[in-house]
Amino acid sequence: MRRISARSKRLLIAVAAAVLVTAAVFALLGRVFVVRNVAVAGVSDDLRDEVIRASGLEMGGSIRSVDEDSLRRSLESTGRFALDGVEVRYPNTVTLIARERTRDAMVLSGARLLVMDADGYVIEAVDTVPEDAGVYITGLEGGAYRIGGRISAPEEKLAAMKAVLEAIRSQGAFGYVSELNLSDVFNLTLTTRSGIRVLLGDANDMEGKILWMCSAVDDLQSRGQAGGTLDVSSGSKADYRPDEPAAEE
Repeated sequence: MRRISARSKRLLIAVAAAVLVTAAVFALLGRVFVVRNVAVAGVSDDLRDEVIRASGLEMGGSIRSVDEDSLRRSLESTGRFALDGVEVRYPNTVTLIARERTRDAMVLSGARLLVMDADGYVIEAVDTVPEDAGVYITGLEGGAYRIGGRISAPEEKLAAMKAVLEAIRSQGAFGYVSELNLSDVFNLTLTTRSGIRVLLGDANDMEGKILWMCSAVDDLQSRGQAGGTLDVSSGSKADYRPDEPAAEE
């Protein structure tokens, strides 16, 4: 019977020890580097658990397998939330940086109303007008959509819509506006809740234009004036023209 040399024995012992050490390391990693703590930033505390559930993040799963793209797809498929980032802190903490989408606008698509944020991401599709669904959008020519995804529409119109809606939000003017017409991005128009048609021009200097609109509408309403056309397209003034009186027969 062939005897194993002392050198070969030492080599076998070293290999076996390496295998055991490797197995021990992997076992340790499996017990230590797992998701045990999940924090959520960017939303209120009462939405924390909802965000975690919607993300599909597995508690107790390997922290090394946390995949931001997969978490984003799961969370954003709800339509309600967006995922802006994921922070992984070893050995066992994951932070989801999320935000709740704002209900800024609605547009008719077929027989349904799509509720969207200012970027055109669809939050929900409904059959009746919901409360606080934002500004009604016309002239967008929206096409295909999915909940949580961005509506398919001309990019220049989506950019113009965003500029107007963000300006309305920054000026606290949602209570003034009923409709935004995007048919011509160089001649955007709003309709106020009191029936005044507002000429905005293009999407430049939109915050200034909305500020002029709010000031002028407040003044007009204080004088009992409704309807007519308000031109704030210059961004430096507001010109108002009342409706022409109906011709007598």
